[in-house]
Amino acid sequence: MAARRLQSIHDDGNWSDATDDEKDQYRNNPAYFQAGPQMVIHSMTRGIHIEDILTFARCDYLVVLRLPDKLELSDADRANEPMVKLTGAAEAIDERLQRGETVTREEVVNAARDSALGRIGSGYDFLFTEIKTFHSFSCSEFVYFCYKSIHRIVGLRAQVHSFLGMFARPTVTPGDIYAAAIAGGKLTIEWQNVDPVKKKPKTGDASIAAT
Repeated sequence: MAARRLQSIHDDGNWSDATDDEKDQYRNNPAYFQAGPQMVIHSMTRGIHIEDILTFARCDYLVVLRLPDKLELSDADRANEPMVKLTGAAEAIDERLQRGETVTREEVVNAARDSALGRIGSGYDFLFTEIKTFHSFSCSEFVYFCYKSIHRIVGLRAQVHSFLGMFARPTVTPGDIYAAAIAGGKLTIEWQNVDPVKKKPKTGDASIAAT
């Protein structure tokens, strides 16, 4: 359940518990929460696993980025190389893009979902160093791996990050994905609970939901 109580306001301004008929109006309204697939695949310290979206959303900062309905390569995009070897649906999408064809968001998301399902049970990349092999995954490494079919479009490269000025290594952080998306206008920001001017998502305190 997304909510346990529903109240109605009366003409006099007072609130009371909704009747069963009023509750049914919301239960059957597709504009509100509906029962169905509400699960997220992501990576945390326990590794890659599935949990409900309400548990997933319990984080310090949350940004929801969305792909456009249709995607195609620009001349500048063609110089970008995927950061991981492409196979299957991801390779087919990349080849179509290179031929100048347009692909849909649904095709890209379906390929990302298949990549995610195939990695359930993989470990967490505690050292943030698996940006080339992708045998284990941090939260943002996992998102970027799953959307490998459009690496040329997003154009994100691994950036060098350090902890307390030490242990510098090239990796991908939530902030990197956020910055690449808004800098090139490749993805739209559907929702966020942080002002990007004052504070951007950082490593380890953000969840990325790409749709």
